[in-house]
Amino acid sequence: MPNRKITGLAFVALSAFGFGSMALSVHLTYNEGIDTRTVLGLRFSIAAGIISISACLTRAAWPRNKALFLCVVMGVFYAAMAWFYFTALSEASSGTVALLLYTYPIFVAITSWTMKFEAFSKKDLAIVSAALMGLALILGGDLQGSPKGIVLSLMAAVSYATYIIIGGRMKDHASALTRASVILTTAAIVYFLACVAAEVRLPRNAESWFGIASLAVFGTAVAIYAFIAGLERLGPIHTSIVSTIEPAVTISLGVLFMGELLTQNMVVGGAILVSSSVVLAMSKTNDALPKSGDPVALTHADKGL
Repeated sequence: MPNRKITGLAFVALSAFGFGSMALSVHLTYNEGIDTRTVLGLRFSIAAGIISISACLTRAAWPRNKALFLCVVMGVFYAAMAWFYFTALSEASSGTVALLLYTYPIFVAITSWTMKFEAFSKKDLAIVSAALMGLALILGGDLQGSPKGIVLSLMAAVSYATYIIIGGRMKDHASALTRASVILTTAAIVYFLACVAAEVRLPRNAESWFGIASLAVFGTAVAIYAFIAGLERLGPIHTSIVSTIEPAVTISLGVLFMGELLTQNMVVGGAILVSSSVVLAMSKTNDALPKSGDPVALTHADKGL
């Protein structure tokens, strides 16, 4: 149905803008000297509350037993990924960090092949090689950031890849929204404990609170809900394609509002990297599609949490 597809496109685009705006929201809070621990603690606490209330209102099935344990583990890895990503934003430009995070499909493919979760064809090897060429172009250019920022960005990609691989092993009939609730709540608990163990510096002005609110509500809760809603209408392949505007949004906001520069190497290398990642993800999605009537073990709705 055309209207369903148009609505799906709108939801996924909204999700991409939400996730892509996170760097700008963080920039507003970092300008006031708030540490990453506090920013993420507030982000996950607010977002977990919104998603959990939404999940309860839907009366959807919740994960149990092994699935619940895996969701908790995913929450820990997502908390780690968020720390690497947000810390990298203080060491490198948002465009560089966003593009390097998009190497995660490469790590997913290589890890899945190494651990014999999936076969690795010559086509996959060619796609990964092209992605690595794009990565080399990005790293070989005039980077806006320190080596520490580059390493942190890649560690964020590795953490996110691990998060996705764990999710891919989950076989459970719980809804994506309830799984998201468990994952975000776990991440909130991780940062609550981290904040208890150290001094907390809360936002002191309206600009900082606006940054926190936009990060938690638009960049997390709304973005997650919009992604789930779009995925249900478009399916994983088209959703993956539309989601590629996310790094473009991050880079554009960085250039317009944070004084960052866009280099030729970032444009060419980023285009190759993102395109290769999408082709690889689409290839694996097609391989993993169930037969008619079979339940989908992982709906990809946990993406971008």
